[in-house]
Amino acid sequence: MRYEKCEQCRQWAASIALSSGAFLAILKFAVGVTSGSKGCIADSLHSAIIFVMALAIILGRRLAGKEENSKFHYGYGKIEAVVTGSITFLIACGGAVLVWNSVKHLMNAPQYGPPHLSALLMALTSIIANEMLARYLLCVGTQSKTRSILANAWAYRENLISSIIVFVGIIGAELGLGVLDPIAAILVVALITKSCTLIVLDSVKALMDYSVNGTYGKKVRTIVEAVDGVQRIAALRTRQIGHKIWLDLDICVSPGQSIREANHIAQKVREALLNQIADIDKVIVAWSPLEEDRC
Repeated sequence: MRYEKCEQCRQWAASIALSSGAFLAILKFAVGVTSGSKGCIADSLHSAIIFVMALAIILGRRLAGKEENSKFHYGYGKIEAVVTGSITFLIACGGAVLVWNSVKHLMNAPQYGPPHLSALLMALTSIIANEMLARYLLCVGTQSKTRSILANAWAYRENLISSIIVFVGIIGAELGLGVLDPIAAILVVALITKSCTLIVLDSVKALMDYSVNGTYGKKVRTIVEAVDGVQRIAALRTRQIGHKIWLDLDICVSPGQSIREANHIAQKVREALLNQIADIDKVIVAWSPLEEDRC
């Protein structure tokens, strides 16, 4: 990390994202209801997704600290995927209801007036807050090399886009184009649907032990091959447990190495991976002499 305070920022990042997401979601929903802005209500659902993502990070960290037991030999990491997927599905259902109401609003546009100006102020506040939070989390995620924090940062940046859409829609409604506010709501729900789909797919993949070799494979191979004594990598298997990665690795060592020396090489590989990739939680390293069939 670049600065000593980066570690402190990393520890607080998920809590800041969680509280900010919850605050913005509640505030936007309240303003949307009182001002009559469908776009503002839709934007509140988008903030709720960020809240869910931050909740998943905190939940994952707490569960990761729980010890395995006789009933759960591999810990509780997958509950994060269950909770995240379930809450995201409920948010998607809320989005569907909002689209239906927005369509009805479009069909009866002459009966509705423009939203109150408080919705415009809320949208502007959301734009500023989302940009500040995105920059903060991008800095923390980049310095700490934490993928989950970076994902939260880009979620805030996407929420910024939805807030801009709402801002434009409300201005249009104030200028006499009343249909722009519900149209903005539909566009925001489209962004929400995209986010929800990706989160639910990630949750399903996590439950099915989907390989993350595509994300971490190249870096893992670079680190392992740099360890003195490793001849080649015979097999690399990864899976995501909560917000952490578990890794099974088969390496090949020289046939002339003693069992003690080979075990020492395997230990050095394990330590190098844990020290250089923050997302890795557990590493199992098996070794074989280079001349064996598995190598």
